Amino acid sequence: MPDLRHPFRGVLQGNSLRGTVERYWNDPLYRNSFILTASRFFNAAVIGFLFWTIAAHQYPVAEVGIGTALISSANLLMSLAMLGFDIAIIRFTPLRDPGDVFSISVWITSGAALILSAAFILFVPMIMPTIAMVRDFWPLFVGTVVLSTFAYIVGRTFIAHRRPHLLFLQYLVSAVRLPLLYPLVFLGGVGIFLAAGLSTLLATIISIVLVVQFIRVTFGIRRETLRDMYRFSSANYVSTLFADIPELVLPLMVLALLGPVAAALYYIAFAIATLIIVIPDAIGTSYFVEGCYGSGDPRREAIRALLVSGLILLPIGAGVILFGKAFLGFFGPAYVAAYPLLLLLTFSSFLVAFHKICIPFLNIRMSIRAVVGVNALRLVLLLGLAWFLLPILGIYGAGLAWILTHAIIAVPLIWLLGRTAAGTPAGTGETA
Repeated sequence: MPDLRHPFRGVLQGNSLRGTVERYWNDPLYRNSFILTASRFFNAAVIGFLFWTIAAHQYPVAEVGIGTALISSANLLMSLAMLGFDIAIIRFTPLRDPGDVFSISVWITSGAALILSAAFILFVPMIMPTIAMVRDFWPLFVGTVVLSTFAYIVGRTFIAHRRPHLLFLQYLVSAVRLPLLYPLVFLGGVGIFLAAGLSTLLATIISIVLVVQFIRVTFGIRRETLRDMYRFSSANYVSTLFADIPELVLPLMVLALLGPVAAALYYIAFAIATLIIVIPDAIGTSYFVEGCYGSGDPRREAIRALLVSGLILLPIGAGVILFGKAFLGFFGPAYVAAYPLLLLLTFSSFLVAFHKICIPFLNIRMSIRAVVGVNALRLVLLLGLAWFLLPILGIYGAGLAWILTHAIIAVPLIWLLGRTAAGTPAGTGETA
């Protein structure tokens, strides 16, 4: 079927490189996937890589472990505060008034972040005594969690409105954390967290300036929109927690079982692996957005997204095998010991792609129970296997847990994809 928006595309296309590039760029899935992947890759590869490289060179390894624990705790609280609205904001932006959808999401999640971070400060000596010092700067910690939650919702709004380039600007502003690491080195691990917190403040301010250009922000909450979003987000909240908690808890688990040095090695290896995982994650997010707007057959587009992810991951995986030690060496000689773990995490990325693509497919089909079930299985397997393997294999046990977990859950995901496509919806009407 000809693309009426670009009537001359066929003339330019031919067999030329220009025509091929134009054809893919005019496809929203590929275009937004590319921009979103580039944005997240910039955030992880440039900002994240440099951030932890500077931290590893300027701070002792044990202090890097403390810093990762503080940041992981803040990210965990932010994930808990989402309440499923980070998914609902994408699903309902095409269906409801965008201003109402944004306002409901940002006020509810920010309020939840305030409550949860305050509770964490109260109970941290009992649950994480290693970072109990957080009570000495609790206003900063609470403020960072709330601002991070606000900024994350704004970023999801950029994605929902098909403006991933604004997400890139948000990430670009957050790069201010890099120079902040130097004057804060005297604070140790707290300085690492403080650098991230101050950059979050600036990114939030810029994000507000950007989002009000096309969103009407209100302080009132329309009950009808809230009801519909809650029905969708409540089930997705449980699902998102199951999906996010393992990645956020694992650094804390490594810290508790193996100590701060091992936690630092794990976190640095995982930071590099994140550069790879961000590819299927970004493609899956773009696929979800296009699916919510009704673009194409969901199953066919899911298979296409999986193929694109695999083709991109192959050369990157080969690059990690060849140059992984050099990447780790940028952080310091001590971090080269994490090379076997990096290889395990890189191999797992091919299996992780099934999760990153198939979960959006099920969300498009409103098969929420299936999403919850798969993510619950992933949580139990990943944390359970890690808890069992870490004392035996050290940090490499975490990498093996990643591989085994995603190999196992790939089986039901493939089955659900085929079963839904065969005409038997996986969880018909499972919106709550």
